[in-house]
Amino acid sequence: MSALLEGVRSDASVIHESLYRHIEVIKRVFDIPKRGTIAVYPGESTLNIVVFTLSGGRCADFTFFFDYEQINVENVYGCNRGGNEILKSIEMVARQLKIKQITIGEDTSYIMAKGCSEGVSIIIDLAMLNILSSGESWYNRYGYKQPSYERDVEHNKEIIQERILDLVEGTGIESPIFDRVLRPLPRESIRSYFSKIHKHMKAGIYKCDQLRIVARFIDEIAGLETEDGRPFFSYFPKNLRKNVATAEDRIWKKRELTSTRYSISLANPNKRSYTKRSVKSLPTRLTRRKTPSPRHGLGETAAQLSQSTGRGGNKRNRTKKNRAI
Repeated sequence: MSALLEGVRSDASVIHESLYRHIEVIKRVFDIPKRGTIAVYPGESTLNIVVFTLSGGRCADFTFFFDYEQINVENVYGCNRGGNEILKSIEMVARQLKIKQITIGEDTSYIMAKGCSEGVSIIIDLAMLNILSSGESWYNRYGYKQPSYERDVEHNKEIIQERILDLVEGTGIESPIFDRVLRPLPRESIRSYFSKIHKHMKAGIYKCDQLRIVARFIDEIAGLETEDGRPFFSYFPKNLRKNVATAEDRIWKKRELTSTRYSISLANPNKRSYTKRSVKSLPTRLTRRKTPSPRHGLGETAAQLSQSTGRGGNKRNRTKKNRAI
């Protein structure tokens, strides 16, 4: 028993015997206590797990829901393992315990960008950065899909083939990014431009002021809307699910969004062609939101972030997830 509970802490006076198997698997997968510790918070039909580094930094926060045979990921922090490794470890836990599905309550993923002095961090919207460079979010890449996933990706991939210069000119976004960070080629696409930005960020090329410009530019794009209030880029960041019991991902379609499809000329937003299917009118031009989207913090510092709501789900955790580059 003492070996089982090594590296484990809990607010419960007694951990029920039925949970021993879960704790054993989690410790083995996350290499506890060699690489960190875990906190265990058992509920009536739930088990909340928080994984820490040896120094006390958070790595992951997820909950077992035994009635539904699922795990809900509240937060993934990059810590010293990286977001990719953490997410794969949670999936390994699920498979070993024969848990059928993993859910993400809400994708508010971000990057804590490197390149600033100690105590100063720039928050960059990871979901939107990946959408601009590939058409899908970071969670989407790993098989976690929202109900409208296929439609979202098709819509976004069509847009990111357009020229980055047309996007800026057609929407009126004002940013020094071309002069201060990276000047695009004359016919460079949105996808190509942001793929370079992401690559340079990983390499640590940019300085703190350049990263702040990148963060604000991405937030400006994320805030674009069509005239009738629909987001320019399509992404519904809630209720992402992955079936880990099968090789093929399932897409849960709890509600049907509009099936109207249309194309937009970024060089001339007033001109568009579309196929009418379910709605009578379509937006005629793009507008910018009067207030920033709550998902995008315009490059907050770490101190500002602590005041905002938080990657993955439940609002009882008032911090966002951090995936280190």
